[in-house]
Amino acid sequence: MPPKHHHAGHRSRLRARFAENPSVLPDHEILELLLFYALPQKDTNETAHKLLERFGSLSGVLYAPVEQISSVEGLGDVSATMFAAMKELFSRVMRESHGRKKVRKPIYDANAVGDLFLPRFANLKRERVMIIGLNNSFQVIADEWIAEGSRDTASFVITDVLEFIVRHKPQGLILAHNHLSGVSLPSQEDFNATDEVEAALSLIDIPLVDHLIFDGKNDFVSFAQSGNLRTDRPKFSVLLRDSADVTDVTDFMARYQKLLADIVKKKQTNEDKA
Repeated sequence: MPPKHHHAGHRSRLRARFAENPSVLPDHEILELLLFYALPQKDTNETAHKLLERFGSLSGVLYAPVEQISSVEGLGDVSATMFAAMKELFSRVMRESHGRKKVRKPIYDANAVGDLFLPRFANLKRERVMIIGLNNSFQVIADEWIAEGSRDTASFVITDVLEFIVRHKPQGLILAHNHLSGVSLPSQEDFNATDEVEAALSLIDIPLVDHLIFDGKNDFVSFAQSGNLRTDRPKFSVLLRDSADVTDVTDFMARYQKLLADIVKKKQTNEDKA
């Protein structure tokens, strides 16, 4: 008879507690329970704590990119695939809960976007940045975390946004991030980041529909509602125009850099004339 695994008693007790009353288990034990099935021979308690420390919350873990999950010490492709499958399962259940029709509800204002994504930014321990892609019917077609920072700040590079565009080919974008201070008012860095994204997207005719800042609780600020975007209501144009078949981000970046250089050159010329 093979030796009994030394974690067997703990696992049995945790399963029994879950069966009796799932709601009393803290977040790390829920993760620990799930990891039993991906890591059958390992102590998953420490790994569960590492996941929460890095991603801030259960929703943060669930919606973290696969490569970030697999990079956590003690985890790998199997665990990352499990969480990705859970995310897809949860997304499908949520769609079903909004009705049997396979139609995504359009989001025409900041309140609709805020209500949809507020749970994703709840109780995070670090500042994180999300990009949300829309089609020309204002329906969400994709969303991804593109940056994670410290307790005070989270920065991203424009390449992250452009890579998202190459992968999903949206016709409009929404930027979203959180403030751990509990105050959702934009900082000067937030205004600068918004200006940079708007300028970059204008070169490829993709509007920035909004930039939302969540306070981590139940409130958010919308740049669009506050009048801090160049357009109140974007009119969508043809995606990427003659480059709709772009699949390589290197080529895409080269085209973007050329356009940006032209804009900078024209701006400098105008400033010299002034």
